[in-house]
Parts: sequence; structure tokens; C-alpha cells
Amino acid sequence: MKQANLGLDVEQLINRQSWLQASARQLLEELRVLSILEPAGTVRAVGSLELGLMVWPDIDLEIVTSGPPEAEAVLDILRDLVVVSGVQKINYADHRQSPGDGIPRGVYLGPDIEYRGVQWQVDLWFVDADQAATRKRLADSFRKALDDHSRRTILEIKQVAAASDKYHRGISSVDIYRAVLEEKAESVDDFVAYLARSGREL
Repeated sequence: MKQANLGLDVEQLINRQSWLQASARQLLEELRVLSILEPAGTVRAVGSLELGLMVWPDIDLEIVTSGPPEAEAVLDILRDLVVVSGVQKINYADHRQSPGDGIPRGVYLGPDIEYRGVQWQVDLWFVDADQAATRKRLADSFRKALDDHSRRTILEIKQVAAASDKYHRGISSVDIYRAVLEEKAESVDDFVAYLARSGREL
């Protein structure tokens, strides 16, 4: 989803990240989101919540099912989420047969939640153990490579990239992580050059 460039300096981004982390965990606890999800499988934080790289109020959770994710079980969860305080709408998508690039093979729910005056986007992916293991290996590699300098660089690039119409439409946060952690990008210009090498632009 395209976002407005916040125009924050790096220290403000660090402070915002810390606030978003704390607020996200408060939301999950107060609204009992994890308790709602747990009947469907093992729940774990992924994405920017897991890595400490939040710029926007969005929460990524993965629900690892005991077998292939079943639409019926996900719809049971959807019914429980509908009555959660602050839920305004819930998107649903079934990617079990034909996932796109960068999209896991699974079932997706995306509730939009207003919590303490802030609009939160929550991305819930119901996936099997193989899909989860693949995604975890990638996240682990990013986590091991992160340090204070690369974390600051990623937050600065994410703030600018998210204002592009192409963000989440051919360009993702994973691209930013790869550019900084694997290709040693140090700036937005470096990230633009990284994208250009694969025929993309910001």
C-alpha cells in the first residue's frame, strides 16, 4: 500500500519504530488477536514486526497450519475477527494454487483495525510448515546481517520507497533488505540503482 513520505530524520524514524513495535504488541494483546488465531495453528510475528524495521502501522503474522491451510478453518477465524473491536474491513485471498512472485502459497486475511486512533493494517498468512520454513530461513539471514547502521539505512529507504506507486506492486520491503544487507546499499540512490539492475524503477 502506498504511503505518504513522512519526512522524518533517522532519529525520528528510530523513535517511531520503537513506538510502533510497542503499540503493535499492545493491540495484539488487548484485542486478543493471537487467541483468535491460535486454533488455526502456530502464530508468529514476521516481517518488519519481527525484524524491528517498522515505519508504518502494519502488522505481519504467520499462522503455520498442521497440514495444508484449509479455507474453512480460515473462514472460522474470519468470523471471530469480524466482531473484534475496531475492525473496519477484512480482505480475503486464496493463493494456495497460484501464488504470485513473493507471495506465499497459502490463504490470506487482511483486517484493517482502528486502535487508539490509529489505522492499522494487519496481514495474516495461513501457510503450511514448508512455506513457513522457507520464509523463516530468509528472515533469519536478514536478522543475522542487521546492525545499527543497516537498520537506520533500511528505515530511511523504506520511508521514501513506500511513497512510490510501485511499492508492493513489484517492489517490496524484501528488496530493500536485500539491497542494504546483501548489496550494501547506503542510500535511496543506491536502492534505485539496485532496482535498475533488474529492470525496475522506484
